Amino acid sequence: MAWERSLRLGVTAVALVVLARCDTADLQRDFVDAAEAPPGGFTRTDQNGGVVDADEDDWRTSPIYVGRITVEPAYPNPVTSGLVTIPFRILQFDEVSRGVYVRAFDADGSLIPLGETVDTSGPGLYTVTINPVQLGTAELHRVFLMDAFGELISYGDIDVR
Repeated sequence: MAWERSLRLGVTAVALVVLARCDTADLQRDFVDAAEAPPGGFTRTDQNGGVVDADEDDWRTSPIYVGRITVEPAYPNPVTSGLVTIPFRILQFDEVSRGVYVRAFDADGSLIPLGETVDTSGPGLYTVTINPVQLGTAELHRVFLMDAFGELISYGDIDVR
């Protein structure tokens, strides 16, 4: 009967949506687990943001933000003095309307704020500038881009010298 076929199609569609969400949640969890690993390697960039040597693990977009946000490598990296810029592009309206926040762990293991861009409601290129002095010691540091709800957008390593 036609209604049985419609019902089956409807149930199948709902099941696919639920499975896709579960898959994305699993992928996001794996992404967060990778982000929590110690820093190892970094994308070397020049003063203008040009990539000199890429680390494929740095600045990937999290599964829940793929197709909605892209993140470019931080520059300059390594950094000896001055500020570090992290550029990112929002591809759709209202994807991260409450801002993007940069965080890192301090020596005590506490998450500390490094910078933020609050008005991110429309598509376009945005930047967050951070002062690497806030990271403390001269070493490799992992930094995290997060939304206002604390959901991880991207992460990368910055070499402070």
